[in-house]
Amino acid sequence: KSLSPFVASVYMHFIKQEIIRTTHTRYWRRYSDDTFIITRASYDDILAAANQVNPNIQFTIEKPESDEIAFLDTTTKFEPDTFSFTTILYQTPIHSGHVLPFQSSAPLGRKSSTMITEFRRARKLCSNANDTEGSVSTIRKNFLNNGYPPILVQRAEQKSLEPVQPRE
Repeated sequence: KSLSPFVASVYMHFIKQEIIRTTHTRYWRRYSDDTFIITRASYDDILAAANQVNPNIQFTIEKPESDEIAFLDTTTKFEPDTFSFTTILYQTPIHSGHVLPFQSSAPLGRKSSTMITEFRRARKLCSNANDTEGSVSTIRKNFLNNGYPPILVQRAEQKSLEPVQPRE
């Protein structure tokens, strides 16, 4: 087994400690090398602190637009009135709406589980009911537009509401 993921995680923890030590970071969440930070420091100060740790490893920064930023599978929006965040399912601007076509030779079970997983993902990642319904509607349309029979899409959507059963 490779030690690379472990070493990368340890290194990212070290970088986190350096940035927190040199800036006024209030909130830090990381998945692999994707990091979400709330700080009083400027973007340039954060980037400089991260890039000073090791000159051979250079980081980039993505700045929010209109109080929104894409992070992992979500668009995260800061709500200044309540000092909270809302999340919706993120799709790249160039997302075509294509999914595994129903006419493909993939087994029906894979097609069903793909639909169920997408519906569950939308319900898990969206922080409010309106955004959840919007994301579920988009997913539903994507599958229907890719040739999935409406009854199968409806069943997958219903199945996605059931609790996940652990494997034995």
